[in-house]
Amino acid sequence: MTNDQIDEFVAYLSEVMAFHQRDCSAFTTNVFWEALKGYDLDTVKRAFVLHEHDPVRGRFAPMPADVLLYLNAHVAHTARTAWKVVIESLGRHGGWRSVVFDDSRIHYALSAIGGWQFLSSEHSSEADKRLFEQFERHYNASLVQQTFGYPAVMVGRSDAPKVAKGLAPTPVLVGDPEQAKRVLDQGESVLALSVSPQT
Repeated sequence: MTNDQIDEFVAYLSEVMAFHQRDCSAFTTNVFWEALKGYDLDTVKRAFVLHEHDPVRGRFAPMPADVLLYLNAHVAHTARTAWKVVIESLGRHGGWRSVVFDDSRIHYALSAIGGWQFLSSEHSSEADKRLFEQFERHYNASLVQQTFGYPAVMVGRSDAPKVAKGLAPTPVLVGDPEQAKRVLDQGESVLALSVSPQT
């Protein structure tokens, strides 16, 4: 989750606690936020719903560990889904176009395994299994770390000479445009970038 989603998260948590006739103190809110902020908001909401549907656990107000139980059960699926988005984007844009994904963990993991340009040069059916294992390891590590740095843009080959001269790349936004813009804004690059939505 991003800092601009705190209010929405707190409102949702308050509703969950009210459902169980529990108060949602500042301390409770802070403990939940610290435990869950590394996950995207929609996934967190889904984990709360799964908790409520559990015939045993759902009878009680959730604790952060309850929500994390459901979140961690979906980590492998999440990494695999993210990798699928990466490979589809690579097929669509190649390593020439710069891209911004709507998931900052993708940026973190791709950067850790060598970056967008490296992935495009190594991409093959033989290499993809090895690259996915590396990607999955770093993607999952970002869930545990909860706070991590990442490049704002995955720079493509066509923009690399511009970036080397201190000029801004022109990335394509992949996925939800608003979320991708948040990833762009909160990434390590501070360049004023012009963006074009994915077509």
